[in-house]
Amino acid sequence: MKEQLEVLTKEKFPENDFFNHLERGMDFYWEQNYERALEEWIAASRKHYDEPVPLKNSKTIFFGSKIDILPVVYFFYTISSNLLTGMAVIKDKEHSCRLFFKKGYVVFANSSKTESRLGNFLLKQKDISLQQLENIVLKAKEENKRLGTFLVEKRIISRETLKDILSLQVQEIVSEVLNWQKGSYFFTDWEIGKSEIRHDPLDLLVLAARRKLTFSKFKELIPDNKVIFKFSPYIEEERLNILGKLNANERFIFSLIDGKRNIEQIINFSGGDETSVINILYYFLEQGWIRRTKEVVEYQDEEFAGLSKSLESLIFIFDIIYQGLFKQVGTKITDLLENSLKKMPVEYQKIIQASLVKDKIELPRFLKSFIQYFPDEEDRYVFVDIFQEVYLYFLEEGERFLGNWLVKGIVEDIAKTKTDIEKFYLQTETKEKLLRVLDVIVKRFC
Repeated sequence: MKEQLEVLTKEKFPENDFFNHLERGMDFYWEQNYERALEEWIAASRKHYDEPVPLKNSKTIFFGSKIDILPVVYFFYTISSNLLTGMAVIKDKEHSCRLFFKKGYVVFANSSKTESRLGNFLLKQKDISLQQLENIVLKAKEENKRLGTFLVEKRIISRETLKDILSLQVQEIVSEVLNWQKGSYFFTDWEIGKSEIRHDPLDLLVLAARRKLTFSKFKELIPDNKVIFKFSPYIEEERLNILGKLNANERFIFSLIDGKRNIEQIINFSGGDETSVINILYYFLEQGWIRRTKEVVEYQDEEFAGLSKSLESLIFIFDIIYQGLFKQVGTKITDLLENSLKKMPVEYQKIIQASLVKDKIELPRFLKSFIQYFPDEEDRYVFVDIFQEVYLYFLEEGERFLGNWLVKGIVEDIAKTKTDIEKFYLQTETKEKLLRVLDVIVKRFC
């Protein structure tokens, strides 16, 4: 007697955040909004939910449903959570595919679509002609061997290459199946032999969305640098873990994302080039950490405006010291500056050295170098300390070489700048930091 199909319905699945993420991701995928599908499925994976879906107790496992009644993501979860071994068949009007599972993992896949067959992937991956492939397929059939096994035995490809191709085949087929909004599916027992690969079905959802969200697709989403990004609401508890995975540039860009700054403002603030910043944003989007906002308003970046103004003032004061000493010592100025930098912490030295072009500190170069050593938000204003040390040691070197009375004249010019800052700068925390630095310098040398 033929086993009756156990029909999967949504009632079998609890109402919780995990399944909400799973279904929203499916909806976004169908809408071709792959960035949001990716975000939802990554959020689902962070839940680490793995409660088995209850199935009927019977000798033979045989269950399924229709895609428009229950999306295939629920089907995949049922197989995975019950650690089932067998075959899943998914069909729409034109095509069908089979996914083979072993203890809940996808270990192999095939499809009725020609482009999803192993041979086609071999043509893409390997320097082999269609005629050669047809001969290989014929010989494999003559020896009654699976194509993959035959290819490895005849050393046409390595076992590792076969694994890569089989893995790619699974990803491609799952990515295609997820597009289907009509059709049916069922799962049944099936004996599965030794497997070369294995994929967690939930990981395959994430990989499918990433395959769709290519870099060229991402570039289409940002027609200009006025696009604004904000954090996904699902990563709040993950922030510290995320920061631990990032390099200095990535951490600094991460700290600049606030739902108000656009790409252009992030580029300006970071001192980086457009390509590297956009690549970092693409990486963040791939990880499901950020999303685009719908706003096209350009907000005033008050923090960057204040920081830039402060840096311009600090660079101007450095220039006063440099030019004042240069008038007195000429080319000896190089030695004075070098001796000054040696007294500073190594990070400070490297930042200043990377920022200097001839006798000038360039603001973009300073920012770019600064974030290599101080990428975190809490260190954003360490630059004030760097300049304080440069001023102090540079003037001390000048004093040692020239005597106090000549250096005092330079510091009197600095005092005039200090007065201008007191009068004309808005009252901010940065202004107070600047004035404290200048107070130290003026009191030390006047």
